[in-house]
Amino acid sequence: MRKIHDELPKFMNTVFGWVATGEVKHATSTPRVSCYLMLVDSLDKAIEKFWATEELPEKLPCSLEEEDCENYFCNTFSRNAAGRYIVRYPKRMGFYNIIGKSRDMAMRGFQQTERRLERDINLRKQYNEFMQEYIDLGHMKLIGVVNDIRTNERTVCYLPHHAVFKESSSTTKIRVVFDGSAKTSTNYSLNEALLTGPVIQDDLFDLMVRFRKHTVALVADVENMYRQIRTHPDDTPLQRILWRFSPSEPTMEFEIQPVTYGLSPSSFLATRVLKQMAIDSKSEHSETALAIEEDFYMDDFLSGADSVEKAKRLQVDVQTILAKGGFQLRKWSSNKPGVLEDLLAEAVDNTTKLHHEQPVKVKTLEGVWEIKSDCLSIEVHATNDNIQWTKRKICSEIAKLYNPLGLVSPVVAWAKICLQHVWLAAGDWDDVVPDEINTKWSNFYSQLPFLHGFKVSRFIFAADSTVTQFHVFCDASEVGYGACMYARTVERDGQANVKLIASKACGTVEKSVITTLRARRCTFGSQIVC
Repeated sequence: MRKIHDELPKFMNTVFGWVATGEVKHATSTPRVSCYLMLVDSLDKAIEKFWATEELPEKLPCSLEEEDCENYFCNTFSRNAAGRYIVRYPKRMGFYNIIGKSRDMAMRGFQQTERRLERDINLRKQYNEFMQEYIDLGHMKLIGVVNDIRTNERTVCYLPHHAVFKESSSTTKIRVVFDGSAKTSTNYSLNEALLTGPVIQDDLFDLMVRFRKHTVALVADVENMYRQIRTHPDDTPLQRILWRFSPSEPTMEFEIQPVTYGLSPSSFLATRVLKQMAIDSKSEHSETALAIEEDFYMDDFLSGADSVEKAKRLQVDVQTILAKGGFQLRKWSSNKPGVLEDLLAEAVDNTTKLHHEQPVKVKTLEGVWEIKSDCLSIEVHATNDNIQWTKRKICSEIAKLYNPLGLVSPVVAWAKICLQHVWLAAGDWDDVVPDEINTKWSNFYSQLPFLHGFKVSRFIFAADSTVTQFHVFCDASEVGYGACMYARTVERDGQANVKLIASKACGTVEKSVITTLRARRCTFGSQIVC
């Protein structure tokens, strides 16, 4: 700890470097509050997503920047002879002054990736196959050997790349991600020089509630969604990469041709193209266009109809419209096997083919959908290992309890109450929490596997109901509050059915907790105080 002057803060040398702490005395009588914080991206985003489920979906007006993105898309998109959409990346004013040189940075990243590939033969094989597929499909265009290319680096941008794994995927286990957040020589990244664009799809909560009102459910996803949209030739120089299939070959430069996963506007452009396909087909297929516009969450399609015949027609029409834009739907699933009988075998999810013989599960945006019983269930990955719990580990596990419809809100509420006390405990991210919190959390964590037996019906109504009612209950106590909504339907024979639609619950915060969090200027303070 170092003290320079009585009217200046003290300086403390921490693992993050020198940190200033303490009061700063000003001549003016106007009080000022300073807040110093550090964000850990992956965990911070997960916690933010976790707390966002407490907020009701709200349609916010577009900002001027978002309106600019929408107008720019409408004025610049086009379609090629094959029907595929061609888009431009929306850029900030002074774009080419913001981004700097990036080839040296990309070369260092490539050399690091290549060293990793040399240590793992299987990874090298999968990486090569991924890149070869990009070339074979025309998604990657060869520019030339690195040392032979002379270009103005301020007009191009080189992207580092690395592999990410998804063992749960039934199709692609490895995916190469291109990093648009890597800093160029100006200390700004390509993503910082591009506009992000608005979120144009409905909230996940709305989508899941609509999915539960269909008698016949339909689920699918778009195959390689981003790669079906072409980038305008004027913008492909912004997505160059360095690559070679073997260290014995010269390093080559390639340009990625489709919209690239990893750039800030890519999500907007992909979903906006989906919306444009709905707009372009609205005059001929109004109901199908509405389903395309409302029932997609990124590349996941969750929809349905009131009968098998209507569902089959919806499936055919959606597939036909999207195919005109180069989008192929795959991994089709339905609770009614007759809906998918006319599809090619490779277009149907492998688990769906077996759902008459044994219970199978399909992952949806909410959790797990058990097709045979047509129920939604919860999937948790708690282990029986003797874990030394730290603030970081507890926050990470709590964030995994993301549950948009609140089907297990009482469980999540307890975790939120625990999280409040974790933040009160002294210590850094990786310090072991006090014994009292450790005991309570360990006991709670050991019971999470019991959630595997929890199920609710996906379909919230009755097929031949004559009366439908919605009942909402809310209550509060000293330790928490919550609300839940049920659908009550009465069938023609007088049988009543009650099914949970959604719920929300949270722990209340004691005054001492609020005071402590404010005093510490905790990063998540404004989110913890419910």
